[in-house]
Amino acid sequence: VEAGRVRGALETLCATERMCGKEQYECERCGCKVDAERCLSWNKLPRVLAIHLLRFRSTPSREVKVNDEVAFKTEMDMADFVRPPAAWAPDSLPIGPPEAGGPLPYELYAVLVHS
Repeated sequence: VEAGRVRGALETLCATERMCGKEQYECERCGCKVDAERCLSWNKLPRVLAIHLLRFRSTPSREVKVNDEVAFKTEMDMADFVRPPAAWAPDSLPIGPPEAGGPLPYELYAVLVHS
């Protein structure tokens, strides 16, 4: 996934991670280690969403700051990053309620770069 884009960075952040072998999940009920998957998603989104990209790459010995330019379009559909139906709550939408599974459009209007 291309992380040189805002959408690509979100796709990487929200990608499903397989937890197996040494990384197995420990069941809270029985304490057994089990294979599992985890991912990040939202149940609902605010009208104004601030996205903070942590721009580091891990190497075996240290973290390296990434100074590459991040490209972004002025509009982005966030529907791929939420779990319906809670995501469609009218009080959380930036724009009127979409049909179930419809778009959640956001307008990107600012980027802050720390150097």
